[in-house]
Amino acid sequence: SKRTSAYSSITSIAVHKLRNELIASGTSDGLVCVWDCRNDSAPLQEFDLSATPSSSYSTSANLNSCVWKLAFHPQVQRLFIASENGTLKSADITPAFEVADYTYGNNKKGISSSLSSVVTILANPASLNSFDMIGNEYDASQVNIVCGADNGCITVLNVEEKI
Repeated sequence: SKRTSAYSSITSIAVHKLRNELIASGTSDGLVCVWDCRNDSAPLQEFDLSATPSSSYSTSANLNSCVWKLAFHPQVQRLFIASENGTLKSADITPAFEVADYTYGNNKKGISSSLSSVVTILANPASLNSFDMIGNEYDASQVNIVCGADNGCITVLNVEEKI
């Protein structure tokens, strides 16, 4: 058991369906970590979503960066992140896969990832509280994401067009 941040609470957890050793955590202050549960001394990869404004609806860097939902793409090395500020993001987690493969769980130091590896694929004026993936999880081109927001909107996105 490892603390991810001194002043935040864990608001979302995701386990990779095919790589059960990979776990993602999201916090109330916008920190997203990818962990190898075989060795939790440091996250494999970190994204600080509060570092920069992520939506045209955000007025400050750390406004509403709380992470509500995380999900690994079943085939592509991407992590999807929904947050309070109304954004759905897609993060490249290839470095986490490479570290986990190379170290076999003996990771000593995490990778602090640049936000340039995080792409905003939806910006909504209301908080994105939930999303799920539908379609053929074994064919990346046939996976869609369904998002639900505070304003009552449901949005369906084709994943392949967005990442």
